[in-house]
Amino acid sequence: MASEPARILVVCTGNVCRSPLVERLLVARLAHRLGDRADRVVLGSAGVRALVGSSMTVEAASELRALAGDDAGFVSRQLTVDLLADADLVLAATRQHRSEAVARCPAALRCAFTLRELHRLLVDADLAALPSDPADRVRELVEVARRPRGFLPPAEPGEDDVADPYGGSAQVYAATTRQIVPAVQLLVDAIAG
Repeated sequence: MASEPARILVVCTGNVCRSPLVERLLVARLAHRLGDRADRVVLGSAGVRALVGSSMTVEAASELRALAGDDAGFVSRQLTVDLLADADLVLAATRQHRSEAVARCPAALRCAFTLRELHRLLVDADLAALPSDPADRVRELVEVARRPRGFLPPAEPGEDDVADPYGGSAQVYAATTRQIVPAVQLLVDAIAG
């Protein structure tokens, strides 16, 4: 009997720029890579101070569509303890968002990373022994990423954060997208095997 699907929750401030961009980009790329197994990973996002009920910003939606993602039907929501408690992996836009998530749900400490921190922790990891099921791979990736945390030198301030483009120009959004895409792609590759 297969395990439950893995749940990935992406967190930022307003849930209209960074977190929906990461969420929907992961949805599109995992669907492409996993095909009929894409339902083994459930994605969602929320904001620590969400603009509840809002769509993605026009600029974030444009960046997403340029990467073959789909913003249709997206509605921002507030981060809750229940969302955090249900997540197998929490991906925060910044260290501050990660701290706020863990303060709301201390149990999330074991599975909460910033997106770019997770990239840094997994980029040289040996993933050959991970299970074949995508949901099990997500859960095992959390363990793989946790192991080196106390042994690697700390990141420079801001290195693990995704810059907030809210209110910025198209160029600012493009710069944020450039911070997001490599980390998303590595995670997709790691989950898809």
